[in-house]
Amino acid sequence: MIPEKLRFNNADKYIEIVENHSDDYMRVSEIIKEYPNSEDIVKKLRDMFLNVADFDAEGNPCVGNGDAQLDQIKAGLVKTIVGDSKFDADSYPIEIIDEFSIALIAYGVSTCKVLRNPV
Repeated sequence: MIPEKLRFNNADKYIEIVENHSDDYMRVSEIIKEYPNSEDIVKKLRDMFLNVADFDAEGNPCVGNGDAQLDQIKAGLVKTIVGDSKFDADSYPIEIIDEFSIALIAYGVSTCKVLRNPV
C-alpha cells in the first residue's frame, strides 16, 4: 500500500527510501501502537503535512510534489528533535535521527495522515 500511495503522490524517491528503512518503520509502528499519547504524534505529522501540502480550489489537500513535501517534513522532524532541550546528541547521532524521521514519515503515510490516498 505504501509504495502505491507514494507513487500516486509523486514521491517516487521515497518508495526506495521507505523500502530501505522498512525494519525501522516496523519498529516505530509497534512502539507507536503502545505509546499512550500516540494520537498527538499522528496529529503533529498531519499538521506538518498540511503546512507543506498543495490545495485544490475547494481548499482540500491535493497531489503535489510528494518527494519535496516529504523532504520538508523530514527536515522539520529532524529540526524538532534536535532542537528539543532534552535531546542528547551524544546518545543519538544524526544518522539515527534521520532513520527515525523516515520511519515516522512512513508511519504517517501508512495511517493516511500524510499525502493523499489514491482514489
